[in-house]
Amino acid sequence: MRKSNVFTEEAVELFVNGKKMITFMCTPENLDEMALGYLYSRGIIECVDEFMGAAPCSSGKRIFAIVSKKLKDEVYSIKNIVMSGCGSGELPKELDFYKRDIRSGYRVEMGNIKETFGEMLESARLHQTTGGTHSAAIKDNEGRVIVREDIGRHNAVDKVIGAALLEGMNLERSTVVITGRVSSDMVVKAAGAGVPVVASMRITSNMAIEIANKYKVNLIGRIGSNEPLIYNEVEGTYIER
Repeated sequence: MRKSNVFTEEAVELFVNGKKMITFMCTPENLDEMALGYLYSRGIIECVDEFMGAAPCSSGKRIFAIVSKKLKDEVYSIKNIVMSGCGSGELPKELDFYKRDIRSGYRVEMGNIKETFGEMLESARLHQTTGGTHSAAIKDNEGRVIVREDIGRHNAVDKVIGAALLEGMNLERSTVVITGRVSSDMVVKAAGAGVPVVASMRITSNMAIEIANKYKVNLIGRIGSNEPLIYNEVEGTYIER
């Protein structure tokens, strides 16, 4: 078996303020960004200023994050493991708990989103090498682009959200592009981070569209095709053809 046909998957435990919160089945890279993106999109922290930092242990199998606020016990029992190939958490609770107000007025051209998709594929070194990972990209209205990869599509989005926050990007004026399907839990993650537009090379579900309409997230499918699918158009966000 050639090494290029194998990707790395590890169980990485996240400890927050000294207490174990969750175990990720993930590609063990950019773990500080993944921790921040997870905490922010879950609503566990309200702003990046509450994130004091994160660092892995010497083995890389644990990452220790510090936040400035005292956390309620309930946030440590959301779910014990985030698998690399499935959703996370109980959707009804997440819908009530992890949601940010997405302000209106964001404009983005479809050509710009397709360009971001191309930039993501060009930068996806793990996918180019193994063909077995997911990619996520975020682009803000200033043209800054960040790309991250992981075996799990949720982890890839957490990483790119965390990286964007550390770079000072305004998530409410940004578009996230992903390789994986847009399921309902992925829309919840976008709403939790305040991202107004999510585009994928794949399709979405009826529940994802329902949630997206409720929480003002625009969904686009098959972004790599000649005719991308615009599943919904939320008032206040403008996708220019």
